[in-house]
Amino acid sequence: MRLALVALPQPRTTQRSPREHERKSSMKDALAFGSGREGGLADGALRRLAYSLWEQRGQPIGDALTDWLAAQAMLAEQRIGDLGVAAIAACPELSDLDELDLEDNQIGDRGLQALAASPYAIGLKEIDLERNQIGDAGASAIADSPNLGALEELDLAHNRIGDAGAIALSRAPGLRGLEELELGHNQIGDAGARALAESTFLTSLEKLDLRSNHVGDEGAQALARSRTLLKLKEVNLSGSRLSPETIKLLRERFEDDDD
Repeated sequence: MRLALVALPQPRTTQRSPREHERKSSMKDALAFGSGREGGLADGALRRLAYSLWEQRGQPIGDALTDWLAAQAMLAEQRIGDLGVAAIAACPELSDLDELDLEDNQIGDRGLQALAASPYAIGLKEIDLERNQIGDAGASAIADSPNLGALEELDLAHNRIGDAGAIALSRAPGLRGLEELELGHNQIGDAGARALAESTFLTSLEKLDLRSNHVGDEGAQALARSRTLLKLKEVNLSGSRLSPETIKLLRERFEDDDD
């Protein structure tokens, strides 16, 4: 999908007061995440969106943007980067969405921090952030966010999240309603898996994907013996080097699954 945002009003050319110039600089600074790294048509459109949001503060943003966001934000593979996510996070129409697909968009920790801090993200039930550049700081931003309590599905596969990020997610009271957590192809080891297994907050979790991480017998056995993840029905640990004993424990716990 291409972003239909290029028709948004361009910045006014009328003179502004010193106070208006100060506000403009503040907004531009807040959105200037890695401005030299992002590229592509989508990012250019979102740069105009970011500026337009400042221009139209307190006014209707326009039918084109409203229609685009109100439908469903399918932004996969658009290379929007951190700046693009910051622009989306600043948009009130984000509150109309329950799903947000940001797969493969060169998004890093700073972009995710902006999204997690957005009060307009409060209605999101599904967020796909697969194949980005998110590390432990980004995972921690999700864990600390007061705005993501509606989340039911979260996809963070193919990123750069390690034990610290998994531990942060395990301690997130705002993720009590999370049912599916995709963390495959990251850098999570036994410490992260054990923290997830012992989480007293992820108690609604039904599906956990940890494939192709660094989880060994200790972390896998912790998941098999978890006394808090009582709703967990499916655990994916493919790609892990596990002993026959551990595999037996997993099969006993998840005998109806494909582990």
